[in-house]
Amino acid sequence: MQKTGRTFNRYCNLMVQDHSDIPTQDLDIIASYLECSADELKNYKVQRSAILHKIVRKSSKKLF
Repeated sequence: MQKTGRTFNRYCNLMVQDHSDIPTQDLDIIASYLECSADELKNYKVQRSAILHKIVRKSSKKLF
């Protein structure tokens, strides 16, 4: 993982309401280093409805 200290610091200080998040691969690497699961590092639960909403929005954008 070729990340700067500043990027890692930003990851550590993300808030739930922030629009950015940690890329999945980076989260997996951090979890592996900390010997825990990526789910243990998440500060929220992903709701199925939110995932479906994003999929529908993304697919409708491709139509235009």
